[in-house]
Amino acid sequence: MPTSPSERSLVGPILFGLITLAVYSGLRAMQVIPRVDPWDRALLVSLPIVAAGVMILVRALTSPGKEEPASSARPTPLVAPAPPAAIRTPAASEPQAPSTTPRTVEEAPKLDAVLRFARELNASPEIDRLHGAISRGLAPLLGYQDVWIVTRFGSLQRVILPEGARSGSETLKSVQQWVTFPLAADGMTFGLLGIGVGQERMSERRREVVKEVATLLAQALKTSEAFERMRETSTVDPLTGCSTRAHGLHRLEIELRRAQRSGKQAAVLLLDLDHFKGVNDRYGHPCGDAVLAQVGKTMMQTLRASDIRCRWGGEEFLLVLPETGLEAAKRVADSVCHRIADARVIYGSEEVRVTVSVGVTVTRPGEIDTQNLLLRVDAALYRAKNEGRNCVRAVIGDLRGVPVARPPSGPILPFPDRRDPSRSDRRRIAGFGRRRTDRTPSNG
Repeated sequence: MPTSPSERSLVGPILFGLITLAVYSGLRAMQVIPRVDPWDRALLVSLPIVAAGVMILVRALTSPGKEEPASSARPTPLVAPAPPAAIRTPAASEPQAPSTTPRTVEEAPKLDAVLRFARELNASPEIDRLHGAISRGLAPLLGYQDVWIVTRFGSLQRVILPEGARSGSETLKSVQQWVTFPLAADGMTFGLLGIGVGQERMSERRREVVKEVATLLAQALKTSEAFERMRETSTVDPLTGCSTRAHGLHRLEIELRRAQRSGKQAAVLLLDLDHFKGVNDRYGHPCGDAVLAQVGKTMMQTLRASDIRCRWGGEEFLLVLPETGLEAAKRVADSVCHRIADARVIYGSEEVRVTVSVGVTVTRPGEIDTQNLLLRVDAALYRAKNEGRNCVRAVIGDLRGVPVARPPSGPILPFPDRRDPSRSDRRRIAGFGRRRTDRTPSNG
């Protein structure tokens, strides 16, 4: 039986030829056709031979292989094609051949190093710890020696270099090619990463790795900046840029303990703006805020970075100068007084100037009592106010830390004492709370 399309297309013409030959042969045998031509005999002999040859040729062309018996033919089952080798999931019991492609061998340890570096970056959002993590791990991770990062924390710009690296100016002056990557996250740029590649060209694969590391750095810097912004909100006065009272008192206690360990003195200054209420009454509170902001800026430009600036009250400021003696503290106080007096605040068409009174004291050896220290510096400020303002006065203390230079008259407290020991007790019935110096009816 013909199976292929070519065989089925030849069956019709061959059968038609055979039937025609058989009919013609029968008619000639019955002598329906009277004339006998010698070519008829040749035709009768050649046509079957030709037809058989055509059948053999067609069978040979359409069935090149050895045919199987019809009884052994079976339907071919439908089998789904196997998935590609790249996405086929091996069975649990199937042994997995180790991958030998260069990309897998090179990227496996690099991925582990990137994960370790990311964990170090996210360990703590504090600036100093983040700075240390970048300095230790960035250069070994990228495989370059000359690496730097320029970023900004608050109002300060920082340059981060690897540990043991040269200074920033020497690194940038080296003759080589530099490749820079922006540290961007969530549509904001938090810094710039620079890599010295020498005279070679950075490959595309390594460039992609550096871009991923730059994204991790940008996210860490963003988190650290948000943390510092939150910390500043609770510890920094937004108007003057000084520490808040609670944070300043905490840092004062820290400096006292440090001075006790090192055996060195620390100076404490208390400043109060002279006649500040008159500024608010004459020009208004917005002008008073501008004056306070200018005072905070002046102190920041005058003092050291290690000095503590604290807004103690409305127009009072507490300064702590570590490792500073009495004479040096007086010089600093005089400088602050002169700079604040020379500062001008332009409010509309008016020029506003203010002066300041300063009280100074220093810590005693082993002193950790902040109350006695604040009592002395407050007494010193009272003296400066009582002796004309716009001046500096100092109070140290006796062996017990009690101030030895009190105001000549009047109490230190801003309100008068309601119990005068020189007056007789007006209560008719004596009771608890009586002072021993109070006069009684019995003693006159």
